[in-house]
Amino acid sequence: MKEQKLLISESLLYSVALIGAVFTIITVTLDAAVLGWNIPQNLFLFVGSFCTLMSILVAAADVFRNQIKNKVLWMVTFVIFGGIGVLYYLYNRKRFLA
Repeated sequence: MKEQKLLISESLLYSVALIGAVFTIITVTLDAAVLGWNIPQNLFLFVGSFCTLMSILVAAADVFRNQIKNKVLWMVTFVIFGGIGVLYYLYNRKRFLA
């Protein structure tokens, strides 16, 4: 079977997944008020959650469109680890498709 392309460009998906992972980590570990920033914490949470969700949906669609073993395991990885799981999948995507 022929390999299907990603729904969006790989570099854009890397960026979205990385932003999602970083903003989620910032939300969990950093309080913006302590640093004197006048940014509501919900903004970081919203941006991180939105980017993570979009990257998970695109990566999950790619897993199901291509012949990759352990599709359910990848879905569990995406849900548990979020953007970090998507980044790992993208980094090793060529190896998993072979």
